[in-house]
Order: sequence, then C-alpha cells, then structure tokens
Amino acid sequence: MTLIFFSVFYRDMDLNGYLIPKHAHIVPLLYSVHMDPTLWDSPEEFRPSRFLNSEGKITKPEYFLPFGVGRRMCLGDTLARMELFLFFTSILHLNHLRTPPGQSPPNLRGNTGITITPDSFKVRHNLIFLLILY
Repeated sequence: MTLIFFSVFYRDMDLNGYLIPKHAHIVPLLYSVHMDPTLWDSPEEFRPSRFLNSEGKITKPEYFLPFGVGRRMCLGDTLARMELFLFFTSILHLNHLRTPPGQSPPNLRGNTGITITPDSFKVRHNLIFLLILY
C-alpha cells in the first residue's frame, strides 16, 4: 500500500458534505481505489494481464496510483518502477513459484494499519536451470 500524507488545507473546506478543518492532515487510502470493483474487473484476482493492451504492450490505467499523484507523488517513482521490474522479472525468470500442495493462495485483503500487510503464507519455488549454448 502506498502511504501518502497531505497537509494542504489552509482554510476550512467542505468536501461532499464533510467539513475538513484548517491544517487537517489527510491520509488517503489508495488501497480503496486499487480494490474498487467499479474501477477494476475482479480486483481481488491477481491478473497482471489487465495492464496489457490489445497489442500486448504495457498500459497504465488512470486510476492505478501506486506512487501517488500530483505534486506529492513519490520522487523515486521512476527508479522504483525500474527496480521492481528488474527484481520481479529476475525472480520469475529463474523460478517457478506456486503454493505448496494443499495450501490455498494468499488472500488479497490484507491487514490495515499504517500500511496494509498480508496474512502469513507459504510459497514453494523450483529453481530453473538455464543451459546456455554458444
């Protein structure tokens, strides 16, 4: 979960009938956007294909905000995206990941706190040996 702090209200504000007092600290919960069934088809399912267009190219829906949005967006967004891509593709390239026999996959609900953390779960991996012939 992305944790973003806003402290931008310099006067009392009315937002959809809610009074937000001057100097209020607002912490948006992006999880609610990322798991909203009105924005995503079956958000509780792990489907990376939802980020591919009809040509198979990566696309980013406007409501996918892992690093925030606007002036307070994470400064390390570009670096973080590259590092996440390299990290996960290297793991997936060299391993077959699956749940152990008899165990169900982890749920995607998580436990809400300062961040959202998953329940404990186990993963089984099989290392893939690559034979490179020259």
